[in-house]
Amino acid sequence: MTAPLFSIIVFVVAFGATLLGLRIRRLLPAAYGEESISSSVRAIISQMAILTTVVLGFVTATAKSDFDLASSLVADAASRIVTLDRILAELGDRAADLRRDLRGIVEQQIESIDSWHDLPISDAAIIARAQRYEDFHRRLAMLEPRSEAETDEIRRAHSLMADVMRSRWVFSLDPTAELPWAFLLFVAVWLAITFFYVGLFAADNAFVILTAACVAMCLASAMFLILELEGPTHGFVRVSAAPLERALAILGK
Repeated sequence: MTAPLFSIIVFVVAFGATLLGLRIRRLLPAAYGEESISSSVRAIISQMAILTTVVLGFVTATAKSDFDLASSLVADAASRIVTLDRILAELGDRAADLRRDLRGIVEQQIESIDSWHDLPISDAAIIARAQRYEDFHRRLAMLEPRSEAETDEIRRAHSLMADVMRSRWVFSLDPTAELPWAFLLFVAVWLAITFFYVGLFAADNAFVILTAACVAMCLASAMFLILELEGPTHGFVRVSAAPLERALAILGK
């Protein structure tokens, strides 16, 4: 389920439950509006509101952690790529083609991050996008050292490229995870119950309805951010390609 769609569902469910509660309140006997009853119900519903808040807080923290991990992978890969390019620069003209290919790999990665067209996440598509990295790694393995110092440098280059490829696989595979449907369903139900009882014991006037709409919109936007952070490579909230762009400006110099 996409983040915008579920956010709309959350808003409709929460705000609709409030309006339903206001509507049913008119049909209840006056005795149900006594302070003793309303205060007891509010105390019970507050426990559900606390539960929902705690759960959403944990999920937000987890989603932000995943997003930060993806951002750190991009920054780490950029620093390793720059280091790899400097090593290749010391090998002279025989590594010139590899340096050009490395620049092309970075340009491709920047384009995939900045593109507003979501890339396919099937196994075949992910493997196809990794082909250029693997071809570069194979060509790097064909470099023959001409001295003991070059042996160490080429060994470092192999290690750096292996780390870049590993980061890329983690970056490609991890964002495919999504929040389970059951969790989203439970959140929607909890919000519906909470807002229904709020409406059931609230004053029926325009100010209350406007407040309920604003709070429902805030909750919907919170769910939107959580779901967007779960997918750092697609949607409206994405990891920044700035580290790779800075690396690209250095490559080849």
